[in-house]
Amino acid sequence: MISLENLANDHENADDEMKKIRRITGNYTLGIGSDLQLKTIYRELEQYEKELVFHANVENDLLFPKAIELEKKVNGQINFNKWS
Repeated sequence: MISLENLANDHENADDEMKKIRRITGNYTLGIGSDLQLKTIYRELEQYEKELVFHANVENDLLFPKAIELEKKVNGQINFNKWS
């Protein structure tokens, strides 16, 4: 059975993909004389990561806890009705 708790735990590990990108890009470090396209790509990757972190924090701190709470409540009601 899929549970929101399992999804939440998997979600917290989502930074792994961004770690790979940071490693490949040298933590978004550019050499002297890098061309405009590469500067733009790195800047956009950094911005994307900031937005991704914000998005993940909202989900981890607000949405998942509330959804897990509701899931437990619903499961409790289902189990109660099953045995009534």
